[in-house]
Amino acid sequence: MKKKLLWIITPILILLALIGTGVGISIGKRPNPNTENRTDEESKIPNQDNENNNVNPTPNEENQKINLPQIITKRDLGTFLENNITEANILLKVKELNSEFKDRDVTSLIVEKFKYTAIIKASSEDSTFKGEVEVRFIPIDQSGAKRSVYNQDQTICEEFGYYKETNGDWRLELFDHSINSVPEELPWFITSLEAAFEDNFNTIIKGLDKWDTSNVTNMALMFNRAEEFNQDISHFNTSNVTDMSAMFYKAFNFNQPLNKWNTSNVTNMSQMFTESKSFNQPLNNWNTSNVTDMSAMFYGAKSFNQPLNNWNTSNVTDMDFMFKSAKSFNQDISSWDVPKCNEFEDFIKDATKMTEDLIPKKFRK
Repeated sequence: MKKKLLWIITPILILLALIGTGVGISIGKRPNPNTENRTDEESKIPNQDNENNNVNPTPNEENQKINLPQIITKRDLGTFLENNITEANILLKVKELNSEFKDRDVTSLIVEKFKYTAIIKASSEDSTFKGEVEVRFIPIDQSGAKRSVYNQDQTICEEFGYYKETNGDWRLELFDHSINSVPEELPWFITSLEAAFEDNFNTIIKGLDKWDTSNVTNMALMFNRAEEFNQDISHFNTSNVTDMSAMFYKAFNFNQPLNKWNTSNVTNMSQMFTESKSFNQPLNNWNTSNVTDMSAMFYGAKSFNQPLNNWNTSNVTDMDFMFKSAKSFNQDISSWDVPKCNEFEDFIKDATKMTEDLIPKKFRK
């Protein structure tokens, strides 16, 4: 009887075990309704519902934007009354000058305003424009110029003064004689520094060492009678300067290196070192090929005694008093080519160490 029951119960238990395993397997592999019936390739495609909608512009969209440097080509905006230098007025002026920019909606543009310039640029979200440009302007007051602004004791210039000369040059206003500090940024439009530090009685002028003088054409009389001045100004960019006449006239104390200056455009060096009693620096690297006037250049420069044999003097017409009373000078300049020079009165008068064999044959008595 027991054996019969065992034979009956055993198949039933096996059947139940198999059914239980099948159910367990089915539950463990319950299908995901989101992936059911998808192929393997489709399963690799990300769910677009979860993607960030703030996508970056495609390369094609970026290329369709208007490049600001291409449509804003006229960037010198001229003069602006100081009180009218606003972002809106800058954009208005740019529109007036640039026809391709004139009728466009510019509300999306950013304007960063500085003392004499402004940057106009597109924001990263701008759908119309791209890039940036720098525009320049000249701040003036009602008189058409600008007066210098000083501290209370007149020793620090806080803002440059300047005015427009009849020849079109923008000239820096003459500084007060006691000035010992100036702004570091020379306005981009200044082309004349004539007599800027005339009669200044300081040895060092703070801020001068930062000036970018690349647009300056006139340095005549710049340190005229600045008797104590003796600052290193070898960094000056003189590539566009044409007039250096009397630049260090009676600058008694000045003795700083100038040999690296680019003088290729200078035409006038008359009286440049007249009575610069301390000056004795090399100048033989200067390009003097365009100089026409060297009259009294070293008159009374009693310490100067440097070689000048490399100078090109072929265009000089006036050398009157050039080395008069230059009591230390005794360099050989006999090789100078002076075909155009017919004015050489008192060329080496009272230059006690010079002899006629050291000067061009044309000048010998």
